[in-house]
Amino acid sequence: MALEAGVKYAGLKPEDVNAQNMLGAAYMNMGKFAEAATAFDKAVSLKQDDVNSLRNLGKALTMSGQSERAIEIFRKIASLKPADFETYFDLGMASSYAKKFNDAVDYFKQAVNLKSDSVPALMSLANSYLSIGNREAALEQYKTIKPLDSVAAEILLTRINK
Repeated sequence: MALEAGVKYAGLKPEDVNAQNMLGAAYMNMGKFAEAATAFDKAVSLKQDDVNSLRNLGKALTMSGQSERAIEIFRKIASLKPADFETYFDLGMASSYAKKFNDAVDYFKQAVNLKSDSVPALMSLANSYLSIGNREAALEQYKTIKPLDSVAAEILLTRINK
């Protein structure tokens, strides 16, 4: 139902950024990431520096297996919003999907510097450290996470001790 409404609305307003974003969101909610990327790409073509459209496109590209292009998109957002936690978190995620774990570490560090109590960013940083074989750095993240979220910390510790 939501997809049908999104398709209809986007069809009625093909030059409307919001309509394209709504269509992309409907596709994302259905797990149709390539179709979502197409809709978000259209939104970006209509308004090239719209951070919302760019972020949506980057996330859809990441989920559709196009991490390299997603990284380019998120880097563009970082140039528009240099101190944005979500952008660096998204860069870390896209880099992880691309198996560029050293880059992921750098981006997650930047995200954590902007929001030091973000358990998802801390966990992602720790997991990236583990992916490059840096158990000691992952253990340091465990120590930071433990007072914030003991359950997440125990999950991480189990992974570290594998």
